[in-house]
Amino acid sequence: MNASKIFASVCRSVLLVGCLGVTAAQAQVVTGSDGSDGAFVFVQDTGPGALANTMTIDLGLAASGLDGMGQPITWQTSSPVIGRGVYDPFAWGVVFKYTTVDVPAGKTVRFWGRAANPPVVWLAQGDVTIRGVIDLSGQKVSGASVEWLAPGPGAFHGGTPGNSGQYPTGARCGYGPGGGGSISRQHGAFAVSPSASYGSAYGSAGNFPLIGGSGGSGPECLQSSGGGGGGAILIACNQRLAVLGSARIFANGGWHANFGNDGCEFHGSGGAIRLVAATFVKDATSLINAKAGPALVHPNDGRIRIEASTFEGSLVNVNPTPSLDLPGILMPNVSTPVVRVTSIRVGAGTTISVPVDPRADFLPTSADVVLDSIGNATLFLEARNIQPGRTGFVRVGAFNGQLQTASSTPFVGTYALSTATATVTLSPGMHAMQVRVVL
Repeated sequence: MNASKIFASVCRSVLLVGCLGVTAAQAQVVTGSDGSDGAFVFVQDTGPGALANTMTIDLGLAASGLDGMGQPITWQTSSPVIGRGVYDPFAWGVVFKYTTVDVPAGKTVRFWGRAANPPVVWLAQGDVTIRGVIDLSGQKVSGASVEWLAPGPGAFHGGTPGNSGQYPTGARCGYGPGGGGSISRQHGAFAVSPSASYGSAYGSAGNFPLIGGSGGSGPECLQSSGGGGGGAILIACNQRLAVLGSARIFANGGWHANFGNDGCEFHGSGGAIRLVAATFVKDATSLINAKAGPALVHPNDGRIRIEASTFEGSLVNVNPTPSLDLPGILMPNVSTPVVRVTSIRVGAGTTISVPVDPRADFLPTSADVVLDSIGNATLFLEARNIQPGRTGFVRVGAFNGQLQTASSTPFVGTYALSTATATVTLSPGMHAMQVRVVL
């Protein structure tokens, strides 16, 4: 690797929402599903390493880019291939438009990520019945390992492993807006208030926009990475959504159960689960969790949101305690606040544009931006549907574990479109960048 090069991986920007939630609550649910993915059908995984009673949905197969008429594919576009869904970079989600959903008892549905690691959205015209398991948890590994633990879809990686000969030593920051820091070993955060042991809290009780948990820092004491964040999912149907019997919906943070030493298990935070229906039904034996790792000592939980006109059954075994409301807006639209990094310039060099849909996959071979010099860099920021005068907060995590944060200049322009800049210092190697705005 050329020591003068900087590989910038621009993570999905996020709003740290103080007052923005799901608005325009309504009694009737209109999911927008056209049924183009058909009825959900459980398909057993096959091939080497396939687990019994498990279905893994490959989110990378979702249609994206332009449709057959040359128009951009959005979440409202009909799925061209039944069961594969569509990827909308603006809404930042892989969206499946089912007629009905029935996850059978004893079966587990998991998801394989795509570039940009977006959340999962299931929209159904009719009923959704969950009797089996839907799992969007961050990866868990037991025993000594130097694996970089994967987050759930819509979530963020933990810090890189240390003391292994493959990665830098020392404390390494976790990724995402609430990632653990690099000065002291920290757990990832999401809904939990900041403290000495956690990263920053972010997001809203309404899980809108939909975003998952952040990663814990990579511990110095073991050959392991910090846990990845729990993923994010929205399940919405026009009629009845039932979670019954032995059903489980998991968006737990990842962790490394290395020697059972809790002092070195730096968990990713729990993720986001949002369930929306005209009627929501849950019995006492089913379980919905967005916890962090084993969730015994470090309660860096995610968020659970349930929206329905009618609730039936029991809300026990929902962890953490859900927020409840009437059904509201499901997907981002032209009025949703957005903030992002548009371009980067090092010193007086060339200004390089950042892709509208950054990959943020931490691979130098597919970096979002490659810079030919190091030093002070200007990040150019753009905000839409945000009041001018707000300040952006930039988080830059280097692959070698170092973390820096910076405040932007106040955004100037109009509510519809405003701009700002921020200055950070970049060293050789990979960096992950993310900007947020507090409303």
